[in-house]
Amino acid sequence: DGNHYFAVSLTPDLPSQSDGPRHVVVLFDTSASQTGAYRETAFAALESCLSKLGRQDQVAIMAVDLEARPLQSGFQPAGNPSVAGALAALQDVSPLGSSDMERALRAGLDQMTELQGGSRSILYIGDGLSKANLLGSDSFRALIGSLRTEQVSVNSYAVGPHVDAQLLAALANQTGGNLYVDE
Repeated sequence: DGNHYFAVSLTPDLPSQSDGPRHVVVLFDTSASQTGAYRETAFAALESCLSKLGRQDQVAIMAVDLEARPLQSGFQPAGNPSVAGALAALQDVSPLGSSDMERALRAGLDQMTELQGGSRSILYIGDGLSKANLLGSDSFRALIGSLRTEQVSVNSYAVGPHVDAQLLAALANQTGGNLYVDE
């Protein structure tokens, strides 16, 4: 019809915000779908993330499936021996059962409620499937409201034989986070 269409992506050149440490709760999926190459990829992603955190940044690692279990006491710098211990403990967790995403995200949020200053985010590594407790629209709305009130972004690295990229994208979109889907 003679009309021309195009799309433009604009990215502002803004300085990074460094008004304190970053606090990151890692929710590492230990459900039955996270085995073999998927588990190896997930661990590689976690180790890469930890290596990129700054000295002032703090991390707390949790194993998540039907429950969310902290693997260390509180937040620690990524190079702290307790974080290395948490990684070793995570390696020993057998991938079994299903996941409860709402319970996992609420547990991650609970880890951050007392923190002051700096940025706060949740990094979820897994498939995002919540077969044990389907996240309905009312519970999703309440969860998003809590994450926004506490100013906690949800970032996800989706890996697994089947991923719920829709849920993970909605979490990222509604909280200012990002989603990467492993190929």
